Amino acid sequence: MGVVGRFGPAGAVSSPWLWFASRAGGVVALILLTSVVVLGAVTAADRPLPTASAGWVAGLHRYLTVGLAVLLVVHIGAAVIDTYVDLAWRSIFLPLTAGYRRTWVAVGTVALDAVLIVGITSWLRPRLSHRVWRSLHWASYAAAAAAVVHALTMASADQPGFRAITIACGAAMVTAVVWRVCSRSPDRRRRAAAAAGEWA
Repeated sequence: MGVVGRFGPAGAVSSPWLWFASRAGGVVALILLTSVVVLGAVTAADRPLPTASAGWVAGLHRYLTVGLAVLLVVHIGAAVIDTYVDLAWRSIFLPLTAGYRRTWVAVGTVALDAVLIVGITSWLRPRLSHRVWRSLHWASYAAAAAAVVHALTMASADQPGFRAITIACGAAMVTAVVWRVCSRSPDRRRRAAAAAGEWA
């Protein structure tokens, strides 16, 4: 298969450039997802940022989210268009429908579905109560975990660089989440304990 690619029945196409676009898009998307999760954990922690920094971080969070959406389109679109592997368009949203590495592609599908939940509910945030929005926003952590598993299992054995980037991203997100949990104020812990006692 040459660099220019090849066309098959009904206009099907396979090209090294599509494979490269899909892999590169996936790696950069994972890095952006990591940045979004880390910034989200920082802004949601009980240790408030200075007003100027908080505004800058919130703006960066939004821009990185847009970049993540663009890179996901590149990653997924190139993978589906490239007929070298059996991926139908329904595999984008429906887990366990891919003909290629079904289980691990399904994990990626779960990650995308979780990202969509977060994105759509964020867009609808003015119409949702803060409690509902906050509850649904926890799906971002499910997306992060699924994305890391998807990246680790889909990387080839001869791609240690991809694995190293994935492990680093996973470690960064775990560290951010742990920091967020550990930064909870004593007052908030007492309120949570009291609320739990009321329902015990």
